[in-house]
Amino acid sequence: MMLIEPENGRIVDANPAAVNFYGYTKAELLAMTVFDINAVDPKMIEAFLLGILEKKQQYYTVPNRLKSGATRIVDVYSCPICYEEGTLFYSIIFDVSEREQALNEIKYSSYHDHLTDLYNRRYFDQALIQLNTPDQMPLAVIMADINGLKLINDSLGHQAGDQEIITVAQIIKNVCTDKAMVARIGGDEFAVVLPQADHPEAQKLIKEMRQAARTEQRDKFTASVAFGYAIKSDPKISFNEVIAEAENQMYRRKMYEGTSSRNHSVNIIMNALFEKSAREMDHSRRVGSISTLIAKTMNADAAIIQQIETAGLLHDIGKIGIDERILNKPGKLDTLERQEIQRHPEIGWRILGNTSDFSELSNIILNHHERWDGSGYPRGIAGAAIPLQSRIIALADAYDAMTNNRTYRKALSESQALEEIRRHAGRQFDPDLVAIFLKNNIASYCAE
Repeated sequence: MMLIEPENGRIVDANPAAVNFYGYTKAELLAMTVFDINAVDPKMIEAFLLGILEKKQQYYTVPNRLKSGATRIVDVYSCPICYEEGTLFYSIIFDVSEREQALNEIKYSSYHDHLTDLYNRRYFDQALIQLNTPDQMPLAVIMADINGLKLINDSLGHQAGDQEIITVAQIIKNVCTDKAMVARIGGDEFAVVLPQADHPEAQKLIKEMRQAARTEQRDKFTASVAFGYAIKSDPKISFNEVIAEAENQMYRRKMYEGTSSRNHSVNIIMNALFEKSAREMDHSRRVGSISTLIAKTMNADAAIIQQIETAGLLHDIGKIGIDERILNKPGKLDTLERQEIQRHPEIGWRILGNTSDFSELSNIILNHHERWDGSGYPRGIAGAAIPLQSRIIALADAYDAMTNNRTYRKALSESQALEEIRRHAGRQFDPDLVAIFLKNNIASYCAE
């Protein structure tokens, strides 16, 4: 509590709590004015003092400086009182720094995206209203959408997907000037609003953002981004129309870039798998080669051969969703670990099923661990119900697994592996494919 002279703001008296709060001695405080402790424009303090004197205002919130140099936010309640035949202000001061910090955090979070720290959809919608004035025209609205984010979420997990969102947000923010308002307005969608910008300026900014995104792409996955824009030249034109035009251009670009983006995504997922387990890289390539040899021996159509080769290479893509500890375990898997590893055909099916370019392969991947007698997984289908391509990959996969060292056993010799294949014909393997494999001595080509 303090007593203050209205005319000049001099501190006339202060109680022990005020002395303790500000860190000054009482003598030091009584030699000061409110202008010395309030960290705002002196004109604002003068207005406060006048308002109190005229009984127009009794309460205000201001930052106060302590002797230590720290600043605290305080609520000040003041009223004029008669004191020794004169008038003084009787002021009660409350430290409300924590309250103000919490309010600022609430206000900040209400207008910002929690993941990227960009503005959110709520702020974006309000900003459009404020910017809809003639002096802001022409105004560019740029829309951006991350290609293949669902594929990354499904294969590498939402944490990896979130990192892609953060990376793209940072790319856009770094390229844009303070003049631009950047917001994340959806899961994988961003908007940039650029006042006083025409077509060339919007196109230049998009070009710079594309270049920055390409520069950011490294060995690990960094998504590509599709952009579109529209120019609002008249406040009477609806923002909904402008946004729709920008989105339509963006989606056209997204369709155009979609194939290469998805191909890139699948390649990156495979690279991520190979990083988790180096053994998987060589195994996948060998299975692709062996599967191709079998298909060629059968005089399959060139398109089918290409499909089988690709499916053979990607057959274990679902292992990206399996714990690295299980993939690289030095020994046999226990029951729970085996159940976990047996999820990989379904994971691979989901990953590839989400991409139009690889959707036909997804069913092949799903069934490559089914057995001729119906004892396989995940569906337990049998015989001709198993796609031919899956049966070919199953045979190639088994032969390669047998003839290469594993953490829990040494490789079998070629003759031992062929004997195992012969013994399991009609049970694990398609007997006709086994006959082709043995008759054409495909094993010898594999050794080469």
